[in-house]
Amino acid sequence: MFNLLFIIFIFINTTGNYKIGKITVSGNHWTKEFVIKRELLLRENESYDSLKIEESERNLRKLGYFQDTEIVEECDTVNKMVDLIVKVKEVWHIYPVPIPPSGGGGYYYAGGLLTDVNFMGMGQNVGLFFFYTKMYRENFTSHLTNFWFTEPRLFGTRWQIGLNSAININPPRGGLYRGLNLSLTQPLYSKEVKWAMSFGLNYGFTASFWYNAEPIKYYGESKGASFNLTRSFGLLSKKDVSFGVSASKVDYPDAPSMLKDSLIYRKTIGIFGHVSLYKENYMKQRFIDELGRTEDIRLGHYFNFELEPHNKALGSKRDELELSTSLSYTYKILGLIFKDALSFSSDLTRDSLLNTVVTNELKSFYKLPLNQTLAVRLRLCYIKNYEPPSPYRLGGSNGLRGYPANELGGEKELLVNMEDRIILINTPSFVFGPVLFLDIGGYFDQKIVKSVGLGVRFTFPRFLCPVLRIDYAYPLDATKIENWSFGINQTFTINPLSFNISVRI
Repeated sequence: MFNLLFIIFIFINTTGNYKIGKITVSGNHWTKEFVIKRELLLRENESYDSLKIEESERNLRKLGYFQDTEIVEECDTVNKMVDLIVKVKEVWHIYPVPIPPSGGGGYYYAGGLLTDVNFMGMGQNVGLFFFYTKMYRENFTSHLTNFWFTEPRLFGTRWQIGLNSAININPPRGGLYRGLNLSLTQPLYSKEVKWAMSFGLNYGFTASFWYNAEPIKYYGESKGASFNLTRSFGLLSKKDVSFGVSASKVDYPDAPSMLKDSLIYRKTIGIFGHVSLYKENYMKQRFIDELGRTEDIRLGHYFNFELEPHNKALGSKRDELELSTSLSYTYKILGLIFKDALSFSSDLTRDSLLNTVVTNELKSFYKLPLNQTLAVRLRLCYIKNYEPPSPYRLGGSNGLRGYPANELGGEKELLVNMEDRIILINTPSFVFGPVLFLDIGGYFDQKIVKSVGLGVRFTFPRFLCPVLRIDYAYPLDATKIENWSFGINQTFTINPLSFNISVRI
């Protein structure tokens, strides 16, 4: 029986004479059937293509509101037809995410978001985001509220439209900001798609009622527009070339004369180029990054190069280029999954390099007996001439647990994480397991410190819920101790974790 199925499979993939027959959908209770079918890259009576079927499965999983998808093929060798049964496992589409209270270095923040990534079963994304920030030394407090809406298939086409609105209130200083962003995008939704483009418009209104503790009222406006065009070449070995341009204007039409010198009036323009070269295939996996959902691990290599003149005021003599490049390679050998990523970014000026960061990160994952995964990360990072405040600091939940947030900083960074991730409970509704970990990190011009600890990971697969983590760490070299840390998703992953969520701060 196995040999017969194998022969049929080879026959279908080599002749190209088979057609797609009936397409049926099962397992959907909330999602409309046409929403699922429109993501398929094949239609009834079109020529059979196994690669398009695999890519359609992945496209459905990328939507975020399915725990798993599978396309089952039923072959009719007499009529040379292949019927497709699209099986989906839905998750609850409303997605609450708390941002646990955290901070360090004189500031404190907390917040959360609530989003529906499958509104009314139509695949639309609606969300609300709130973020609270407190800076003690400057007595500064802000409340940011953000609302967004995304329609992934405008009038049934491949164009996506997004609306994003933000309000930022600063009570101590009496400030107010309102912003509105509108985007229209046609993405590279398939390997065969050759063109992609996007348009963006944004408008912001600022009201300030105080200046240097004095009650002075003034208003400001910001306007901007952007355009991006991408041309893709190849099918398996891909080359993507992008070009983009943006322009913006900031003005304070009624500001008092005493503030004219302190406010920024600016007209800017930015142009960038982007080149990506990659060859990829995918491997299905579970319990590497997520708990319970089917994961698509991207194997192969990826090279990216981006060059962008600094968004500078028109007429100014500032000459600066923002350069970033990255190279990564992911492969599997003897049951181990490896990913090595090298990246470089810098602002190039006439006589110096600013904000220069060079990073090499190696990750490996290996499935052990008894539902265990051994995960290891080694990261080396070099930071030079970074304009403050530098985001490259260690401590807290960012990989060096047991030490206060942002406690360590320097130029030459080392970070090693070793985790033994264990699954004890694995049900359709709840997945839970402990993690044993060892963290080693610091800066060579200061000191390298260590911590050991125990944590738990859990999630609810029937809900659109990320992996939640709670860790207790015991630092071995600390004078200040921060034992507990909380976070969302694994400390480090091999796949970038993303759902249809867009938050603009």
